[in-house]
Amino acid sequence: MKKALFVLLVSCFSIIQAQQSLPSVTTYGLAQYRLRTDITNYQGNGKSGTSVDYSNRIAFYLGAAAKLNDQVSMQLQVGNDWVSTEDVNYLAGNPSNTKKSYPPFSVPYFSLAYVKYDPGIFHVTAGIIPLLSNGTLDLIERSLSAGSYNGAALVSWAVGTNNSIMGAQIGMPLVKGNFKMGVDLFSTVLEPRKQVSGDEKANSINEKPRGNPSSVMFVGDIPMSVGKLTITPEVTGILNRLYNTRTEKGDHEIAAGLSAGMKFNKVNSISFSTAYSMLSNGNSKLAAGTTSDTAESAVYDYSGYIAGVGGTFAAGPGAILIDITYSFNDDSELKNVLAQYLFGDLKYAWSINKYVTLTPRVRLFTTIYPESNPGLDTKNLIRPELIITGKF
Repeated sequence: MKKALFVLLVSCFSIIQAQQSLPSVTTYGLAQYRLRTDITNYQGNGKSGTSVDYSNRIAFYLGAAAKLNDQVSMQLQVGNDWVSTEDVNYLAGNPSNTKKSYPPFSVPYFSLAYVKYDPGIFHVTAGIIPLLSNGTLDLIERSLSAGSYNGAALVSWAVGTNNSIMGAQIGMPLVKGNFKMGVDLFSTVLEPRKQVSGDEKANSINEKPRGNPSSVMFVGDIPMSVGKLTITPEVTGILNRLYNTRTEKGDHEIAAGLSAGMKFNKVNSISFSTAYSMLSNGNSKLAAGTTSDTAESAVYDYSGYIAGVGGTFAAGPGAILIDITYSFNDDSELKNVLAQYLFGDLKYAWSINKYVTLTPRVRLFTTIYPESNPGLDTKNLIRPELIITGKF
């Protein structure tokens, strides 16, 4: 009897130990629908015009976060372009339609897919990882997508990337206690390039192939906090952002900035961010919008600046969220080409249920065109919308 009881206790203990060693998995998801109106006003040459457009937008994702043990965690998230959202369109969303102009919503993609190893003294994250902007990435997103810093205040890193990117990040805490400080370094290849060492047509070997290094981006953050205040300086550098294989010369891109925030309680908070970035084709002389080629173009020397303030404040059953951002793009090689952008965002988030939030929202997108622009002086887009969000 005692032996049987001992075996039973050992078996129960083994089962408990096995259960404790199993991964802990948390699932989550979002489904969002927006009712949107765009009111656009154009002004230039003493004239003005206004257009009004109505559309609906949709966003969704499904995710799972797993803690495999005390040091290893993973996260997968699949959905659509959920921060900027996508147009609701019968032709795109109807699986039976054969005249689709772009993939239907039934073909989502992974916005997160990473593993994180954190033994305490350092941490490493690799895959499609979350990466937030502390100022510089809002400018870099426009540079990578548009070839300059035009419209940085109107788009932002979050809208352009869903706050995620393929790459690897390593970091560690440097100071612990009331004052905390750490360091994080992210790296990714933006454009893989190859050297050609042989000529297949001539069936010969080129002993000195032309240089064609890959474009590699590094993002360095130094997060610091004391009490309720957080400050994160950030530097972003892109090696060989532009490269001319004929002259074997390249140009790098550099940006520096910081973000700061103060959280007063669970709801109320304020934030600030700013950054400055530079991109020139002085060495490569590649045309704007290209990154690797042999053709030469006129020299440009872009500079971009961005600054923004925001806040969240409790009000009644919900919270008011405010965001104001300004940016510009200039070219020191030309005169009267300064383009300026102003973004304003006001919304009220009201959780009518544990899982459902209603958010009336209005945004302002202002573009002040350069003096050298012959057609337009300004463009103002006012965008009121109602956002219905379900989350678990």
